[in-house]
Amino acid sequence: MPGLTAEALIVRQRLSGDIDAEAYRARMNDLARKAARERGRSAALD
Repeated sequence: MPGLTAEALIVRQRLSGDIDAEAYRARMNDLARKAARERGRSAALD
């Protein structure tokens, strides 16, 4: 669930105006890349 927590924090920052749309997109893309790498690692262990 850490990914969901991180996603919620990023959304909260965006909605509160702490980060702009470009930073929001960059952070969400980075989070998605990290999740994809983790899925790849766990699949390799199966």
